Amino acid sequence: RDVITLLEERWLDLELAAREAEAGPVDAWEANGLIARREVKEGDPAAVQTLIRGILNGGGGPMADAIRDVSVEERTVVVEFRPPDPLAPKEVEGRVVECLLY
Repeated sequence: RDVITLLEERWLDLELAAREAEAGPVDAWEANGLIARREVKEGDPAAVQTLIRGILNGGGGPMADAIRDVSVEERTVVVEFRPPDPLAPKEVEGRVVECLLY
């Protein structure tokens, strides 16, 4: 869902939306667990793959680090994420927390 949200935010910017129209409408994307996908009915799926890979890797940070692969399966672009690290209890400032930030 984070990928779909990122794409939706970018499409709200008219300049970015014009350059990234090939990524398709937000409602064409679906998310299930660690997979986001979109069937490319018209055009070249490899071009959409390249565009999506650029968008996701362009900002760096946690989103780029979380991506395992962006691939094409027949006519579907698939974004696969790494499973998150387990949340182990940690002591922080005298408290036990289970949080990705620590």
